[in-house]
Order: sequence, then C-alpha cells, then structure tokens
Amino acid sequence: MRDDSKLPDENLEEDFKYTVLKDSLESVTPKHRQVLEFLYIEELSQKEIVARTGLKRSTVGVFTFRGIKELKELFRNRGFVF
Repeated sequence: MRDDSKLPDENLEEDFKYTVLKDSLESVTPKHRQVLEFLYIEELSQKEIVARTGLKRSTVGVFTFRGIKELKELFRNRGFVF
C-alpha cells in the first residue's frame, strides 16, 4: 500500500488510515468483514469474490453495503466525520 513516490507525511497519513481501517474491520460482522477485506485489501472484484466464496453476487453486494454501513458507524463513534 505504501507509495514511495509520496512525501513522508503523505505515507504516514495513509499508514494511519490503513491501521484505523484494519482495526475497525475487526469489529465488523465476520461475513461482512470477509467481503470487505477481499474488496478493499486484496482488491478482488465482486466476480472474484463470488468464485472464491461461493456466495451469490447479490449477497456480495449486500454484505458490502452492510459492512460499509457498520464501518461508518464505527468511524463516527471514533470521531471521524464523513
């Protein structure tokens, strides 16, 4: 995830955001967390997630939506504003 072409402060900010995201993911419902990790950390497409998990594509979409909703609530509780 680190981009060596960026200034040190920019990398520090990205590292912080990544750490907060990883910590917050630990609090998300496991089935939602798995889909979000595939999408945003492993950067898989929905089609690849369907192939890997056996879930229906619509289920992947629902889990993504619900997982993001959970993350937003966690971020709000930690003082982040959207």
